[in-house]
Amino acid sequence: TTVKAASGVATFSNLSLNTAGTYTLSAGDGCLIGQTSNPFVIAPGPATHMNFLTLPSSPKHGKALTVQVVLLDQYGNVATGDTSKVTLSLGMHPKNAVLSGTLTVSAVAGIATFSGLSPSLVGAYTLVAKDSTDNLWATSSTFKVA
Repeated sequence: TTVKAASGVATFSNLSLNTAGTYTLSAGDGCLIGQTSNPFVIAPGPATHMNFLTLPSSPKHGKALTVQVVLLDQYGNVATGDTSKVTLSLGMHPKNAVLSGTLTVSAVAGIATFSGLSPSLVGAYTLVAKDSTDNLWATSSTFKVA
């Protein structure tokens, strides 16, 4: 962004960053030696939505499954400060199917990892994740247990 200096001062307005990370700003006028700011951090905001980060690929009946759910801020950054409890349940599933394993875990740095899950029947499934602390939920895409 380029602005015209007034009385030797260049003022930049309406600048924004929405991706969490560490940044520096550089300024120069093309004639004088440019300057770079000290590093500063843009931290992620509180969780506003969640998504399934990983789902089982080609799961086989009787084999333990691992699923990850990520809590995200309004800009899609991982809400790394979120340690909410997240609960999984079956969405779409074969009639009489049951999901076994630890179905409630605490997120670590905004990611809830469920391991050792076992759907009881062969067929097509979706999972539903709920975070009661932030009143968020997400439904996975369909996966098939062979």
